[in-house]
Amino acid sequence: MHTANVQVDNLNVYNIQSNEEIHVGDLFARKEDLVTKISLWSVKRNVQFRTDRSTSKYLTLICYANSQCQCRLYACCSKRAGGAWKITSYESHHSCHAPIENQRHRQLTSSVISRLILPISSELWRAHVPMFCMAVMEVHMPERVWRQFGAPQVIPLAPERYDRKDGRGHARENWLLYHARNIERWNDRANAILEPPTQEEEDQSQWRQWYGQQSNLYLTPFSEEPPTEYCSRGPIERALVDVTFRIRELLITNLEASYLDVKNDILKLQENTLNKLRIKIPEYEQPSIPSGAEYTLGEISRGSNT
Repeated sequence: MHTANVQVDNLNVYNIQSNEEIHVGDLFARKEDLVTKISLWSVKRNVQFRTDRSTSKYLTLICYANSQCQCRLYACCSKRAGGAWKITSYESHHSCHAPIENQRHRQLTSSVISRLILPISSELWRAHVPMFCMAVMEVHMPERVWRQFGAPQVIPLAPERYDRKDGRGHARENWLLYHARNIERWNDRANAILEPPTQEEEDQSQWRQWYGQQSNLYLTPFSEEPPTEYCSRGPIERALVDVTFRIRELLITNLEASYLDVKNDILKLQENTLNKLRIKIPEYEQPSIPSGAEYTLGEISRGSNT
């Protein structure tokens, strides 16, 4: 079905002081825009309403003080207007004549207030300022980066509360002077935005190359195709691959020797690899090779087959 071109009213929150009325047929891009516009209108005229019906397609607002009051508004999501929300019926006259005695307006919600504040000085909301987590502010500890090299890393628990300055006994303290340095840093936050280096230094390039060889850069495979060549992913994997190829080399180069002939060398390679990686798994612990032990051929290994 052909949809006619319509002018959708994108709510301008700077227009809160205007005297624009709400009319039947007004279009709004979203339901939130419609509710916000009505909320601002009701705050300006000191009237309140409540939601009688609210679905994904329909919205009905009635008088807050008296449900029998003639003041009500009907709106719906119009397909002909390209999915915009349209006011289909509206009666602004209050037949109940119920005054508002409190100063807290029902329609002045946090969402309405935030939509008024956020567009003002929007460049401040996009400022990049340093943020600190008190739970991880400590001296560098190597075990914090073990996870990148194949070892487990302990994640600290979030603190229940952050340290703050106790105001008791400081009734005469001038907090503006006390926090003058912090206030100055905050006011100068626009000049503290870090920019990437224009040209990568040679030392940094070498460090990036080393970091790429030592750590796991991807959590998941970046390609569906199997790799065409071996790419090491950390010192543990490289050590295991190295000991595997050295064992194969011992077995292949000594074709005339039996397994027992090279068993001592194989066990020594495995023990050196585990000691180098400092891996201790209790359920797989094996007795170490005693120093000076010799493995000699017995009668079973070179006896005749019977």
